Amino acid sequence: MIYIRKQFSRNNSMLFKRENKREHYRIRYPLACRPILKIGYAKYEVMDISEKGVKFNFSAYRMAPPGTQINAYITFHDGRSLKIEGELIRVNRNFATAILKLKESIPWKRILNEQRFLKEKYPELPKK
Repeated sequence: MIYIRKQFSRNNSMLFKRENKREHYRIRYPLACRPILKIGYAKYEVMDISEKGVKFNFSAYRMAPPGTQINAYITFHDGRSLKIEGELIRVNRNFATAILKLKESIPWKRILNEQRFLKEKYPELPKK
């Protein structure tokens, strides 16, 4: 649940509840420190991750169609890799991005470590 504070006047404000439309918390990476997704011999930059999904950049001519089952590894900033499996659910050839829906969640501890790293290294990033 997200609470939004709406200001009515300088001294009077109210809280409104709004449901989060996303199912899982998402971490967006700046260009300078994106994890690497390795599928076979090909390597791709990860744009964002959530517990159950990975969004990444690809070369438009080298991506499989939606519905393809993918086995891959993500290598994070600390050099640790995580084996992932999932289904390619979206491919946007105009923006050269693809989304992989994972069979098993990325561990919550890894999500928190990534969030902590980004907050320490890039304190100027928006807090979305």
